[in-house]
Amino acid sequence: TYTVELLGNVSPYLYTPGNHQNWSPATSVKLYSTDFMNYKGYLSLDGEFKFTSAPDWDHTNYGGGGEGTLSTDGGAGNLSVSKGFYYVEANVTTLTWKATEITTYGIIGGFNDWSASLPMTFDAATSTYTVEAELPAGTEFKFRANDDWAINLGGTLGNLVPGGDNIKVAEAGIYIITLDLSNAANFKATMTKK
Repeated sequence: TYTVELLGNVSPYLYTPGNHQNWSPATSVKLYSTDFMNYKGYLSLDGEFKFTSAPDWDHTNYGGGGEGTLSTDGGAGNLSVSKGFYYVEANVTTLTWKATEITTYGIIGGFNDWSASLPMTFDAATSTYTVEAELPAGTEFKFRANDDWAINLGGTLGNLVPGGDNIKVAEAGIYIITLDLSNAANFKATMTKK
């Protein structure tokens, strides 16, 4: 047997209007979800913001409900962080959220004995990170934030996922590696051999 539960109008996106972009849901960066509960993405934030379930203010809006919690009350205050670049997670079922400031992103792997991240250069306008690295054939690597394993990306260059598999280098060379975090539905990277 099985049951079917109507969830209503659900979206794979949460919108993020705030100080960082003049409070316009329609033009805000979106968080993404594959289960319509847990949303994630990278945002350049500047103080106060909210989450909205649609690209307008006419649907469910999520404000602050206390430390790490969300409220759907129309009078709820704004969420707030210091100015910076963040990995943001929100759960609209448990009404919780978390923002982890990203101070660095880098690559780590067999090319440096997995000892420390090789730092990448950040471009805030495009939410991308770039680094030049010499990589031997067959070596494996991953991307990670803040020189720590709490936030790391792996898998394939065209579809990076949190905690994904190591990325294997097919051919030795010096590469320009660019990590693109601008689209929460598809984190990706490119490797261009010099």
